[in-house]
Amino acid sequence: TFEPRKNHRYVLEAFEHIWRRYPDRKLCLIGRVGWKCEELLSSIKQHSRLGKQLFVFHDLDDADVEFCYRHAKAILFPSIVEGFGLPIVEALSRGSYVFASDTKIHREVGGDNCFYSDLRDSRHLADQLIDWESQQADLRPRRQPICRPATWQESTSELLLHALTGWLTHRAGK
Repeated sequence: TFEPRKNHRYVLEAFEHIWRRYPDRKLCLIGRVGWKCEELLSSIKQHSRLGKQLFVFHDLDDADVEFCYRHAKAILFPSIVEGFGLPIVEALSRGSYVFASDTKIHREVGGDNCFYSDLRDSRHLADQLIDWESQQADLRPRRQPICRPATWQESTSELLLHALTGWLTHRAGK
C-alpha cells in the first residue's frame, strides 16, 4: 500500500538522483492507495516523468504482480517499519534482486540475500543502484530463486508444534 511507513518518497528522491545521470531509467511503483498518501500521490500525478520513466499501479491482481516480479531488474522495499516484510520473501523466492531499507526485520527476513540502504539519505540507495547496475555483466531481471517460502501447511504445522511445545512446557512446570 501507499502509506507513510512504506517510504515511497525516499525511492522517488533516490530516482531523482539517478535520473540526473541516467534519464532513461524506469521506476514502477505498485501498491493500493492507503492512508495519509494524498500529498505523495498528488506529486506523482504532477511528475514530469509519469508515464515515461515513472509508472504507478494501484490495482494489480496476483498475475500482474507476478509479471512485475519476474520482469523487474530489482525490487525496492524501502519501508521504515514492517511487521514481517513479505514482499522480500516473495521477491527472493522468484530470484529477484532486492534492495531493502536497513531495518532489523528486513535483515532478519532477507539475510545476506539483499542489499540494504541507509534510510537517512536517499543518495545512498541511488548510489547503490547505480553501482550495482554498473557491475552487472548481464542484467537479466531474474536469477535462480534464493529461498522457497513455506507453504500454508508447513507454516501451520510449525505454529502448532511451537504452541504445543509451549503448552507442554508450561504444563510440566506446574
